[in-house]
Amino acid sequence: MATTTLRGIKFPFQRGPMGFPAMREGNLVVNDQMQALVLTGKKERVMRPTLGVSAPEQIFGEMSQIQMARLAADTVRALREWVPLANLTAVDVQQGTLENDKTTMFVDVEYEVAGQQKSQQIPIATGAQG
Repeated sequence: MATTTLRGIKFPFQRGPMGFPAMREGNLVVNDQMQALVLTGKKERVMRPTLGVSAPEQIFGEMSQIQMARLAADTVRALREWVPLANLTAVDVQQGTLENDKTTMFVDVEYEVAGQQKSQQIPIATGAQG
């Protein structure tokens, strides 16, 4: 049985050799797909209105515990639908990791790819004032 290597375009987008997009291989492709998905707003892609997460819509709003729980649920929905190679184990949304930092949300994602445990923290800048 032949094994297939994952290949995809590197995120954030970069120019590679000879002007073509830079490429990624292996499990980093899944990491890039998840990051791109979380940073894409719903309905941002006209032909795929369910692609993305509601985080950009909430950028200038107040982030309450309820809003963070909704964002976590929306992230789980989007990742399960659009990144099928990642087997999610946990998704958590937190507001700021520094004492006075209430202008950044962090989406922490724990997942498995091909039996390997991985985790990722995706920062999302917000306009909320502390």
